[in-house]
Amino acid sequence: MTRAAFALLLQTTSSIRLLVLALIGLAGLGWIVVEAGTSSAHEHLRYARDLREIRQVDAELDAAALARRLGLAGDWQGADAHLARMEALIGDLGRVPDFLTDSETAAVHRQLGHYATLQADKRATIGALRVLLDAPPQNGADTETRTEAEADRLLRQLLAQQTAREGERLVESYTDGYSASQTRMHR
Repeated sequence: MTRAAFALLLQTTSSIRLLVLALIGLAGLGWIVVEAGTSSAHEHLRYARDLREIRQVDAELDAAALARRLGLAGDWQGADAHLARMEALIGDLGRVPDFLTDSETAAVHRQLGHYATLQADKRATIGALRVLLDAPPQNGADTETRTEAEADRLLRQLLAQQTAREGERLVESYTDGYSASQTRMHR
C-alpha cells in the first residue's frame, strides 16, 4: 500500500478499516496456501518422475546385460551407465516429499530399502557375469561349455530377480501416501 492509501485508510470508519484489513489478510493467507500447494506439487512431480525413471533404468539394465551376453554389445558401458544412474536415483528417492506423514515416509523408506537390496543383488550378479564373460577363453570344449552354461545361469538369475515387482510396490507405497496427503489437504 502506498503512504497516501494508508493515510486515507486511517481516516475512514473502523468498520471499513477492518474490512480492508480482513481482505488484505485473506489475500495473504490465499497466497500462502497457493505457494504451499505449488511446493507440494513440485515435490510430487519430482518424486513421480524419479519413480518412473528408476523402473525404466532397471529394464534398460537388464537389456544391457542381455545384449552383452549375446554379443550384441562389445563392452559394459551401457550397463555401467545404468548402474550409476540407478544408484543416483535410489539416493534421490531417499528424499521423500515433506507432505507425507512419518508413517507414510517410513513405509516408502522400507520399500525403497527392499528395492535397494534387490538392486545390490543385481549389481553382484552383473559383476559375476562380467568376470565370466570378460575372462580370457580357456582351452577345451568342456571348459567352454561349462562357461557358457554358467553365463546362461547367471543371466537367468539376473532376469528372474523381482526388481520390477518391487519397483511397483515402491510406487504403490508412495501413491498411497500421496493420496492420503491429498485427502488431508482437501478436508
